[in-house]
Parts: sequence; structure tokens; C-alpha cells
Amino acid sequence: MKILIILLLILNILKADAFYINNYDKQRIIKLYYKKQIIQRIKNFREFFKKTKKFSEIKKVNRVNSYINRIIGKADKTNEWITPKEFLIRGQGDCEDYAIAKYFALKKLNIDTKKLFFSIVKQRGSKTYHMVLLYKKYDKLLVLDNLSWKILPLKERKDLKFYYAFNQYASYILKNNKLEKEVSIRRGEVNYFNKIIKDVKRGK
Repeated sequence: MKILIILLLILNILKADAFYINNYDKQRIIKLYYKKQIIQRIKNFREFFKKTKKFSEIKKVNRVNSYINRIIGKADKTNEWITPKEFLIRGQGDCEDYAIAKYFALKKLNIDTKKLFFSIVKQRGSKTYHMVLLYKKYDKLLVLDNLSWKILPLKERKDLKFYYAFNQYASYILKNNKLEKEVSIRRGEVNYFNKIIKDVKRGK
């Protein structure tokens, strides 16, 4: 994940279903070699949502983290960010794709997006950046990471160095395990997350 400086600002709350499979998607899927696995994965995902809707908020967060983490990870040399639907169809993705899919899954389960933050981190000893999703429970930030099955408070993730946290409302520097100073952060010239938003709206 090649990130120097990051900006992910979302101006509008997204109303579209980021996981909706349209007719174009169906026609595309039936032409693929692994169509049976894809169809089963989509069916399982829908069943997961039906069962998860009835749970408490924190249990929804735990279940989404575990379920999305079952998707197979794959290093992304192009640093392409894909929509949650495409992530589900492909059955693999990079750390950003996990975080984005978890965000939209929790949103679909009626979790307030003001409690959700994308966070840019580095693993201790690593030169590359990594992305996780943070869930704010009262004054505590919990870390949803595709590299860990456990959801732990930010302060307990000693293996990670946290830099920024952001959502469609604001961007922050993470300091002393808290959302400290509100800042404006940019990722080159491309606002990747806004591109995801536009793609979801167009049904891609």
C-alpha cells in the first residue's frame, strides 16, 4: 500500500447499497470460470446479513470483522481500490478493500458512520503502509484489521503505529490513542475513496 499523504473526504452520505448485484453483474458472473463459487459467496453473504441484523451493535461489529476477514487477501501491486461489490465477486483484495467492505457492511447494518474511521497505519518494522477500520465505542477506538481476527482497543495494538483517521465528516491525527487534531490530508492527486463512492452510486 503506497501511501505518502492521504485525503479521503466524503461530502455526502451514501444511500446506495454497495453490495447490490445488478443484471450486468449477473451476466458478467455467469461467464466467469469460478461462477459457482462466486454465486455461493454472494448467497452466503446475503444470509449473513439476514442473521446479523438482529444482533447488538458490538456483536454486529465483531461478526462483520470476522466474516470479511474470511475473504482471501492478495497483495495489490497496482494499488487499485475496488468497490465492496467487486471485492465480494473477486473474493480477494488488499487491506484497503477489506476496510472499505467492512465500512459499507456496517453501514448496511445501520451502524452510525460517525463511529467509523479509516486509519492509516504501519506495522512495526514494516516500510509499507496499511489500512484498518476503527470503530468508536464511547471514548474507546477499536481496531478492525484484516491481519487480525481479534478486535482490540487501539492502545493494545502495540504492533501498529497509527497516523491518521478519517471518514466523510472529518480527518484527524491519531495521538495518545485518541483522535487528536483535526487536519486536512491528501493522497497525491487522486481521491480514491470518492472514486469508490461514485462507482457504488453508478452500480459498478
